[in-house]
Amino acid sequence: MTDRVRAVLADALGEAQRAGRIRRSLRTEDVMLAVGMVAALVAKVPSADRRATADASWALLREALRP
Repeated sequence: MTDRVRAVLADALGEAQRAGRIRRSLRTEDVMLAVGMVAALVAKVPSADRRATADASWALLREALRP
């Protein structure tokens, strides 16, 4: 499954990079790592706080990935 996810992500990442929506230096492995970090963090917070934590994490990640 990881290989399939990596392949789909690589295609989407390349498209976003060509469109100028994401930094050109970003690699598929970087995005996989970031997603894993967010998932690990969200899993550790109380269930009542998970949505807010996930939203804040994704907002920060989106900002960091911009060119």
